[in-house]
Amino acid sequence: MVNLSTETITFHMSVEFKEKVILLKDEIEVVLSTIYNEAIKNFSHERFVEKLGSSDSSLLAMKHLTITKTLNPLYRLEK
Repeated sequence: MVNLSTETITFHMSVEFKEKVILLKDEIEVVLSTIYNEAIKNFSHERFVEKLGSSDSSLLAMKHLTITKTLNPLYRLEK
């Protein structure tokens, strides 16, 4: 059954990157859509913070914490 508040989205990624995402999925025991949703949500949040253009140290600290806590496993994939 499809949830009416969600939408199926198709996009392309390299086979090599997809294999790394699958390894991450197995490591942290979540479904692929969870990884994709978190990555997109955090990417969007990061861009929002950048657009604010604030040099406020608390805002920069929040940005750093968000990236460190949620995207760190994804950053490992690119290495």
